[in-house]
Amino acid sequence: MSRACFSSPVKRRGMVEGAQARRADHAPTRRALTTAPAAGWKGACLQPQGCAAMPTAKDAITIFHNPSCGTSRNVLQAIRDSGRTPTVVEYLKAGWTKDQLKDLLSRMGAHPRDILRVRGTPAEELGLTAPGVSDEALLDAMVEHPILVERPIVVSGKGAALCRPADKLGALL
Repeated sequence: MSRACFSSPVKRRGMVEGAQARRADHAPTRRALTTAPAAGWKGACLQPQGCAAMPTAKDAITIFHNPSCGTSRNVLQAIRDSGRTPTVVEYLKAGWTKDQLKDLLSRMGAHPRDILRVRGTPAEELGLTAPGVSDEALLDAMVEHPILVERPIVVSGKGAALCRPADKLGALL
């Protein structure tokens, strides 16, 4: 039995024997089915270079997005224009967890104050703009009020960044 390459133009037929179910350049030998793949081979495709259709961890990209924000919409479109299909998290609906924010900040090499959005938020009313407010207090407020987090934040295999201005996206693609 063989596994068809996902980029093959032949209609997927599941696990099918025979040359009619796969192209010759993707056809595994019996040995390839019974031994480990050669170095440099990846995914279900048996081509040495792999398939463009087989996503790898470095291809994954996530955007924490606010559809009401022009910069966020522009960054999302730029990701799509680059040929990538991002995971879109509308964080105002999904909300944040403290651990999630800590992980993002760690990846970004940033502090909660670096991603605190003041304009159009209750940050000043809550006293979060005062210099003595602790990181823990900021994180707690961000969990309670997701709008307090600046957007868009993009995470890829190359790192994470607040993509404001949108030019910062280039380093993550």
